[in-house]
Amino acid sequence: MIAFHPDSALNSAHGFQHTHCAEIDSTNAELLRRAQNGVIHRTALSADFQTTGRGQRGRTWRARRGEAVLLSVAWTFPKTTRLDGLSLAVGVAVSEAIDASDFGAHNLLLKWPNDLLRPEPNGIALGKLGGILIETTPTQADQRTAVIGVGINLLAPERLSDTHAAPDDAPAEMPAAALLSATSEVTEPARNALIDRLLSALGASLQRFSDQGFAPFQARWWQRRAFAGDSIQVLVPDGTTRTGVIAAITEQGALVIETADGRHTLVSGAVSLRPLTP
Repeated sequence: MIAFHPDSALNSAHGFQHTHCAEIDSTNAELLRRAQNGVIHRTALSADFQTTGRGQRGRTWRARRGEAVLLSVAWTFPKTTRLDGLSLAVGVAVSEAIDASDFGAHNLLLKWPNDLLRPEPNGIALGKLGGILIETTPTQADQRTAVIGVGINLLAPERLSDTHAAPDDAPAEMPAAALLSATSEVTEPARNALIDRLLSALGASLQRFSDQGFAPFQARWWQRRAFAGDSIQVLVPDGTTRTGVIAAITEQGALVIETADGRHTLVSGAVSLRPLTP
């Protein structure tokens, strides 16, 4: 079901054709459906509530009505454009936009390849604030469209019920975080202002990525990397694990880790990366 607001179609200075709806199955799923029927370049869709919101690896993303940013944008690239590092570039754009907003001053960090983390007030623990889901579909013979979903918790996890809890794809040792405290209220104007700021940042960043790839975002991502200097554990798709420290990020967005048996380069989003617990 898609329940649109009466004044849902918005043309803004950010350059996206933005529609907001009260309820939808998934903003990503809806844009993927639209991509099969025509050009949707620079289309944006946000919602108060998703009935079947999606996270990474087919998992569910749940948030109570109006208490999260649920936003997807479509951007069409030439098929020759390498999309390696796209989720990292989006993470840089989103984290910088949030830090510069009225919700800011959190010094958000980025967990490779698609999570946004917020340092807790103690400066030590990290919580998962949001995530990025990118799905692509061929549109014309020489093009493909990326549908980029961004989910951000606005209210603290304790304000969420058992059935609409924090992101299901957060690792057990990575609790959910939010931009506001449990005693705060989300106002629609404040949320809409944040969405507009995100769209402005995404429009500029996606154009730059289309022109130059991940390289312009490389240093900015590195400055925001989570677990800098900490031991991490990496679970790769074949079920094996590696332990090491983050050593570098390449111009294509691959993560390089230093382990006891040398350096390993991670290129797959199916890799699970988490801090090494004592």
